[in-house]
Amino acid sequence: MKNFLAVLLILLCWCPSYADEEKSVQPEDNWLPYFLSYSVFPLAKDSYETIIQPQYIRDADDWLLFLYPQISYGVTDSWFVYFNFTPYIILSQQGGTVSLSGRRGKKEIPPALEENQRTSGLGDCDFGSQYSWMYINKSTFSAAVLINFHIPTGDINKNLTDGFFRYEPYVVFAKDFIHGGWRTELFSQTGISLVQRLKKHSSPEDDDRAAHTLILGFGIAERSEKVNLSLEYTLFNNTWNNNGDDNEAYLTPGIYIQAAKNVAVGLGVPLGLTKQASQYQIIGNILVDIDAPQTAQKTNKDENANSKKIKWDVQRRKPNKS
Repeated sequence: MKNFLAVLLILLCWCPSYADEEKSVQPEDNWLPYFLSYSVFPLAKDSYETIIQPQYIRDADDWLLFLYPQISYGVTDSWFVYFNFTPYIILSQQGGTVSLSGRRGKKEIPPALEENQRTSGLGDCDFGSQYSWMYINKSTFSAAVLINFHIPTGDINKNLTDGFFRYEPYVVFAKDFIHGGWRTELFSQTGISLVQRLKKHSSPEDDDRAAHTLILGFGIAERSEKVNLSLEYTLFNNTWNNNGDDNEAYLTPGIYIQAAKNVAVGLGVPLGLTKQASQYQIIGNILVDIDAPQTAQKTNKDENANSKKIKWDVQRRKPNKS
């Protein structure tokens, strides 16, 4: 609770005291996802988004390195679906437990079978869907609901999965404050990870307790045309269910830089605030957007029209030759 209040104070001090301007924010305004939290923003209809995310997790002498790509598709301007998987994991354990907590929920890698154990291979996968209500009633308030399904495709005997199927519903809220070339966004998420064991370890004592996890988060983001800064607080707690013993909290500063028109790179560093949390994580993101065909055509037409207008204006301003 002390950590929660401390972070809340930080957010309140950081949040600028701008009055909420009575003007509508357009959905095409610049936005980028977070690192341990979901965003309310949808994708444009028929557009694609690809995220490539390497992640490093350190906990005492144990560490975990993995890479997972995600692809999302905009079914409508408010609804999109996504799929991601972990094609490769490298896990190094000195006999301890590694906790993997992230935007895809939380899972705990069982203790190593022996010291200095290193394993690698295929990890788990997820798929899900999100529906958003943007700028409700022309305000700067937005909301979204999301469902994530987690499938344990990794090898449990190599400690590359905890063996649980997860059903994870979320609700996400956001409020924008517009000021000059920047936009401040306050956001929150509430979710629950409902677990069901699909795989069992060859040694039953190494299996994690099947306890549902409550996931809470809130934060603040400062967004401009080229740079996005964020600070997230995220809590994963299952002590309320089936004698669970996990209580993990993270504070995640993050930054995104718009590298090109449809390309952005990001870096987030979740810092553990509780004993059960990993010491720190390093999350990288490479995000590529592929516009819908009609959107791309419209953009090209607009650019051509602007080009012709500029050319005509320049010619009109030329001095007459005597």
